[in-house]
Amino acid sequence: MWVEDDINGDALYYGYLVGRLFVILIGLALILNGLVVIKKEGRTLPNILSLAFGIVLCLFVSLTFTDGFLQFEFIKKVYLVFIVIVGYYIFIFVNCVISAALYQLNRPRLNQDFIIVLGCGLNGDKVTPLLASRLNRALSFYLKQKHRTTAPRIILSGGQGADEIVAEAFAMKNYLLSKGVPEQHLLLEDKSTTTAENMRFSKKNHGWSQRYVQQYFRNE
Repeated sequence: MWVEDDINGDALYYGYLVGRLFVILIGLALILNGLVVIKKEGRTLPNILSLAFGIVLCLFVSLTFTDGFLQFEFIKKVYLVFIVIVGYYIFIFVNCVISAALYQLNRPRLNQDFIIVLGCGLNGDKVTPLLASRLNRALSFYLKQKHRTTAPRIILSGGQGADEIVAEAFAMKNYLLSKGVPEQHLLLEDKSTTTAENMRFSKKNHGWSQRYVQQYFRNE
């Protein structure tokens, strides 16, 4: 019996250890993601959140390796709440990874009527590196279809935020014009402020058919 108890105890110990190491890896991934976002988008509060959460996550879990960390009742309660929150974010993270993996299997046919590019903030009146990467992906698909069949129209969807001097749609238009896309192939939707409005206003204003492709990338 004592041998079985030892085995169960060892299993719990190593399971607990692996779990903590896994959470630290998640924290390091968040830190890396935060650094990439800050490099591309600048030091704004939303862009810093991933970095900050990753640092807090690593520090807090590292403390659990110290002796007597959970000897205080208050610390136990805080730790329990923290584990629930971390578990939730790990669930979201895993879902995002699975969604990204499944998205890579999507290969739209070269017969689309429209490509939709959603805005994501500006740097003055210029597109940010992240938004430029979305536009570049849309441009790549546009050129590929143009050479194979007929050129699709590109819907540039994005209104003007409170901290922006122009609508995102206009900045995206200027970017693609500089890349050689004819103006008649660019359609603007400059009133939306949310993703739902992006889709609704684009459909209302430009009346797409059932064939369209949404080039919508978050992680370039």
